[in-house]
Amino acid sequence: MATSNTLRTNDNYESIIFIWFNSQEQSNVNMVGPLRAINNNVQTFTESSSCFEMIQSSNEKIFFISSLNNNQLIATIHDFPAVEAIFILDPNAGDVRGHFPKLFGIFTQQEELLRLVKDVLDTFEQVQLEEFSFEQDKIFLWSQLWKEEYRPAKMH
Repeated sequence: MATSNTLRTNDNYESIIFIWFNSQEQSNVNMVGPLRAINNNVQTFTESSSCFEMIQSSNEKIFFISSLNNNQLIATIHDFPAVEAIFILDPNAGDVRGHFPKLFGIFTQQEELLRLVKDVLDTFEQVQLEEFSFEQDKIFLWSQLWKEEYRPAKMH
């Protein structure tokens, strides 16, 4: 089992970047290690401006993970085309207002968040590796549908 995890760490999932955004730099240490165990390509940010600049300029697909449960932040991140998925870790989880299909959930437990991030990444990678002979509109539809499996039934 350890060998499998070692190989997974080195795979780097070249097409996916995990962004961990947290304004409290000291708590980044507790999250970066577990995220790197899932995907070695993790970038951390403590300032929103540099984080947003990186996301805007990225040609890679991004999984955005944050400890900030803020409607404005979620709305801004949700609008970036490079962002495929949003995960929030907030022990005081509150309601999010709005329709955010990229938001996979707000988690109170780190282990629960990490489990879903891994599952969503695995599913995303499987979808990316599939070769489809459909027309472009069907491929687009399929790329949107993979998210439905993990997204909560309805966000308020």
